[in-house]
Amino acid sequence: EKLRNLGLVEKTGEGAYAPKRNVDVEVVSDFVRVLGMMLPRFFFYSVLFTTMLITFLMVYPLRPDPQTVVALVFGITACAIFWIETLRVMKRRPF
Repeated sequence: EKLRNLGLVEKTGEGAYAPKRNVDVEVVSDFVRVLGMMLPRFFFYSVLFTTMLITFLMVYPLRPDPQTVVALVFGITACAIFWIETLRVMKRRPF
């Protein structure tokens, strides 16, 4: 029934279950069920790094010193990579 709710199988007239289409099981393993929603694992990393970057910008004033520039480059790069991966996995979702 869980697979049917995800749209991966359908119930036939005889009461058996048959796959709706070929599904790459590895794609499903990239998701986590949270509060009834299937979210990509990368989503949590994206939120974490975005929150860290926003917190950094709120706590420390922007200055043109090397430490601030390096922190911003690392933070923005990590956010971009994780959000791109999150969206890429969402496009491949089988449900």
